[in-house]
Amino acid sequence: MKNKHTIFLCFCAAFFLFSGTSCFSAETKTETSKRLALINTALKYLGTPYRYTGTTAKGMDCSGFVYRSILDTFGTKVPRRSDALAVYTEKIRDEDIQPGDLLFFKTTNRISHVGIYLGAGLFIHSASDGPQTGVIISGLHETYWRKHYVLAGRINPAETLFSGEAAGMHIMLRNKKNCRIHPAIKEFTL
Repeated sequence: MKNKHTIFLCFCAAFFLFSGTSCFSAETKTETSKRLALINTALKYLGTPYRYTGTTAKGMDCSGFVYRSILDTFGTKVPRRSDALAVYTEKIRDEDIQPGDLLFFKTTNRISHVGIYLGAGLFIHSASDGPQTGVIISGLHETYWRKHYVLAGRINPAETLFSGEAAGMHIMLRNKKNCRIHPAIKEFTL
């Protein structure tokens, strides 16, 4: 009897580990996810050059990129400055961040940079300086972004689809090893 119980527990543990359920829930359909829609719209701009005050595919700055992504996805106009976007959003705890939330950074004496969280500690943004510029994907594990990160904000309600991504793990601890990118997010390479 003890042997059967042990085998059953091992089977359940293996199923849980290999089923991919640790990060994503099936309760929200991917077709209706506002968060996935925003992320996949944002990914269309990957590689767009940096342009101060720009909001088009010809070039955009960080807040222009977020503005354009939200406008294209929802038809909603949001503030055009990073600090104003931070005020506009609902503030959330670092443990509750889900893909599609906005991440804010102080690269000067005020909030001066913004990006869209993708999952697994990665975010998409338009960088003005560094080894790569324009719309790129960066990680919160990078020293520069870890040092300058200040808060996260939400423009869309939390979705059960991502309830595992935010399962109480601090944003700085998330990575591709402990939480994968949702399969409905269009592929990208770093």
